[in-house]
Amino acid sequence: FFFEKGAKATLLPKGAPEAVSIEITECEPNCCFSDEGQTPLGLIKLLHTLDVVDDGIKITHTLQMFPHNEQTQAIFEQHLYPKLQKELPESVKNLARLAERESAGV
Repeated sequence: FFFEKGAKATLLPKGAPEAVSIEITECEPNCCFSDEGQTPLGLIKLLHTLDVVDDGIKITHTLQMFPHNEQTQAIFEQHLYPKLQKELPESVKNLARLAERESAGV
């Protein structure tokens, strides 16, 4: 998996009934990248930004959800969003490891 515009991957979130295909839609090395994926609930877009701070790098995520309808919006708000918040720290660590490997040429 390479962090470049157009790169694609398949994710199987814990407890999800099916895998989600994602695509990197923008990528600025050492700055930010965005990705999006179509889920059964609707389109999810994520923006990940990297900022150098005194003690390392600060990673910020912005999530946008475009639900198919009001019912999928309610499911997202009540079930998926709390789960994403809970699992985000581990996801960030995994993304950071992948980015470090890629920048090191591994």
